[in-house]
Amino acid sequence: MTEAEWMACDDPQKMLLFLRDVPSDRKLRLFISACKLALPPDERRGRPEGGWYEGEPLPSEAGDPGYLRICLQSWTEAFGDDPTRRASLARRAALLRDVVGNPFRAVAFAHGWRTAVVSGMARVAREERALPSGHLDARRLAVLADALEDAGCADADLLSHLRSPGPHVRGCWALDLVLGKQ
Repeated sequence: MTEAEWMACDDPQKMLLFLRDVPSDRKLRLFISACKLALPPDERRGRPEGGWYEGEPLPSEAGDPGYLRICLQSWTEAFGDDPTRRASLARRAALLRDVVGNPFRAVAFAHGWRTAVVSGMARVAREERALPSGHLDARRLAVLADALEDAGCADADLLSHLRSPGPHVRGCWALDLVLGKQ
């Protein structure tokens, strides 16, 4: 997969296969949670065969580290190929890009950018999510980008992601980078 294909991909299963073991279990759990919260309430109660929804144990609770990846693969396969499901997969692909970022462009975070103001804004942005969707407030993230710039950050990928309309969810790669989370 090339960078252009990654950015245009609307199939989270292909993206996950490309990533192989790159995302941490934390990132994969956050991706699953974001996808689950993105579903309409009546679909959250449903469960495609082989998939994972409310009421099932979190993969970390299943005791098998490979369970998470198996769960993700069967879950994405279960959505079929009709237009509604393709749109749903495309939304999930956007969520995956938000959580893991662009694997072709690593962003190095300079310690000096993590000022008290930046850290405080980042914590508030993470904690003050819209419920029940779990989406982060795009305005808060844009203000965080401004604070990062004031602290000396000039990384275009990081700043543009924080200023983008999203979707942004818990585990957003840019916010996690600012917070020092993996």
